[in-house]
Amino acid sequence: MRKSYHEIMEHIEVTDEMRNRILENLSSAESAKQTDSSQKIRHFSSYLQKCLALAACAAELSKKAGFPVQDIESLPFIPTSTTYSWCWDIFAEITYESSSNTAWYRKTTGTEDISGDYTDYDQIMTETINGSTVTLKGNDDSIFLAVWQKDGYSSSLNFSDGISLDSMLEILKTII
Repeated sequence: MRKSYHEIMEHIEVTDEMRNRILENLSSAESAKQTDSSQKIRHFSSYLQKCLALAACAAELSKKAGFPVQDIESLPFIPTSTTYSWCWDIFAEITYESSSNTAWYRKTTGTEDISGDYTDYDQIMTETINGSTVTLKGNDDSIFLAVWQKDGYSSSLNFSDGISLDSMLEILKTII
């Protein structure tokens, strides 16, 4: 019997090693003293530091996976934590968590559904976004899952509490 996606994900251990190392490097670079007076010291805001750290984490995940993995910047909530994972040497996953919702973005090579979501949804529809056919699944007025293939990669985007169709389509336009 297959375990649900969420049961499996609860047993995956993810360290903050990458994020901590990047943040430490940014912090030490900012606080380093400049001996050459011709160089200007640039101070980065905490928001910019966070953005740079997230971009660096996505770049390291891409390097580990061997294919490009990008962050989602247009989520309908502000994540309180973001986790970058290379799962079972099969797929890359970025988890965005907040108190109101959690999103999982997965990507791997091939054409198989990588979502791990085996829920029977009431609504299943397709949309074409930037030349890719996307399967959208949901209940009532909420979309929980999007699955698509492009350029030899299979991807999925899953929300624990669902989002509106319009919000999902806007996000997909930025990552497909």
